[in-house]
Amino acid sequence: MTMSVRAIGPADLESVSAVLRESWGGTTLVALGRGELVDAAAQPGFVAELDGELAGVVTWRERDGAVEILTIDAVLPGKGVGRALLDAVRARRLKPSIPREADGIPIRHELELELLL
Repeated sequence: MTMSVRAIGPADLESVSAVLRESWGGTTLVALGRGELVDAAAQPGFVAELDGELAGVVTWRERDGAVEILTIDAVLPGKGVGRALLDAVRARRLKPSIPREADGIPIRHELELELLL
């Protein structure tokens, strides 16, 4: 089983909206930060795919220098989907300068090397 996580793109809007409607009753929800209504489908996020099948969705928003997770849904539970989605948000938050792709190749992982002297 191969899992991949990538940023939500325009072609994902229909499937992301379907997941949100199924889990949350719609795409609009009340964000906890200030009790505002937010269209989660219009926010940044990631989709996880397992062997090419939609496995999960996470959406978030950034406010005052902090990331607020709006929704997280593992369509295929028990496969590590939620963890992979949260790791993707964390990586993007810690290193926003990491490009999403280089030379047309998606960048999905970061490796840090350290040499102790």
